[in-house]
Amino acid sequence: MDYSGQNVQRLTTDGTTMRRGFLASHPDHDRLAWQRIGGAGEIYLTDGATTRQIAVGERPSFTSDGNWVCYTKRVTDANGVTGELHVADTRGGRDRLIPGGAAYTFDTQASWSW
Repeated sequence: MDYSGQNVQRLTTDGTTMRRGFLASHPDHDRLAWQRIGGAGEIYLTDGATTRQIAVGERPSFTSDGNWVCYTKRVTDANGVTGELHVADTRGGRDRLIPGGAAYTFDTQASWSW
C-alpha cells in the first residue's frame, strides 16, 4: 500500500500468509522484508513488483543503510534453543553469521543477550 492507502498488493501468491509482526520496511520505504508462516521460515524481500527469497530464519529487520536484512536462525545446543544473528545482502549474495552477535533465547521471556 502506498502512503495514500491506495495500491494495496498481496505479498503472497501461493495461499500462505506472512507472520504478523515479522514485517520490516526498508529505510527508503521502497521495499519490505517479511517472514512466511509455515515451511522453513523463509524470509522474502519485495519491492511490490518482484519478490524473492533471501534467507531462512526469523524476525527480519533492515540495517540503517538498507543494504542488509538482519535475522535470527534457531540453533539447538546443550544450552537449549537460541538464535544466532545473521545478515543477508539485499542486493544478492550469501548470508553471513555475525560472530559474537546478539543471540535470541526462545523461552517464555523472549529475551535477547549480547
